[in-house]
Amino acid sequence: MKWIAKALVQKVLSGLPQGDKLNYLLQRKTGGLPVSQSEFVEKVGYAHDRLRKWEKFGNSKPLNEIHCFEFGAGWDLIGPLAYWSFGVEHQTVIDIRRNLRPELLSDTVQKFREYREQCEAATGRQLRTIPRELPVDPERLLQAFGIDYRAPLDASETGLPSNSIDFISTNSTLEHIPAESLARILPETRRLLFPDGIACHFVDLKDHFSYFDSSITKYEFLTHSDAFWSVVNSSISYQNRLRYADYHRLFRDAKLRLIDEEVRWGTEEDMRAFRSLRLTSRFAKSDTDEHLAVQVIGVVLGK
Repeated sequence: MKWIAKALVQKVLSGLPQGDKLNYLLQRKTGGLPVSQSEFVEKVGYAHDRLRKWEKFGNSKPLNEIHCFEFGAGWDLIGPLAYWSFGVEHQTVIDIRRNLRPELLSDTVQKFREYREQCEAATGRQLRTIPRELPVDPERLLQAFGIDYRAPLDASETGLPSNSIDFISTNSTLEHIPAESLARILPETRRLLFPDGIACHFVDLKDHFSYFDSSITKYEFLTHSDAFWSVVNSSISYQNRLRYADYHRLFRDAKLRLIDEEVRWGTEEDMRAFRSLRLTSRFAKSDTDEHLAVQVIGVVLGK
């Protein structure tokens, strides 16, 4: 299976001193980075979806007055720059590693200039234009875009003041964080939020290797024992395999209140594929088939 080969390569890279840099170079060489035009517009659309959650469930502050916080920002800052394009002026963006690359930041800014009309058509919202003379430099993000980028920084110990953040958001981040780390990060997000602030998380519960290898289902990783998964799971592309009920347990334990939820359930075809699998003992009969087979959840949380 192709996914095992990829997983083992990433496992080897994760054990090397400069493994993250080698993985980045591999992503560049194989065409994974920078993202394509369609992927870029899609990601801007996801950022717009998150801001719509703020506008529906947040307090009455306009976008240019709210303080946003994001952890797990990634390589290219498409999300934070989309927020700026929509009118957000104050953002703190952190990552456990300094993944931001100047060349990808430049590519993101150029794409916002080139594909502004496509993004506006996809979101139905007017975007601010990035001036040609505006500096594109990771060290000047705060001056240019109001983005305070901090990395490396642990999201469970941010050092930020309590009750200082209006809006916390992540997209396809929580599924890459170990459960024990999430149990520390989520209470920290609660501490950061204003009393009327909200957190919005979109979590992809599918096996991410299925995006790369069409021979496996979206639920392949539920068939493997913890021992086997520890061999193929790496820090470079870590997947925690947490399910719907696990996330809700973590939210409750962190004393976060569920305000809104969107769930993407498995289709009939997905459920047929799911029921044909032999789940490992960790998952077999641990919950209903429907809950185990949930593919994506989007939650809005408050204090």
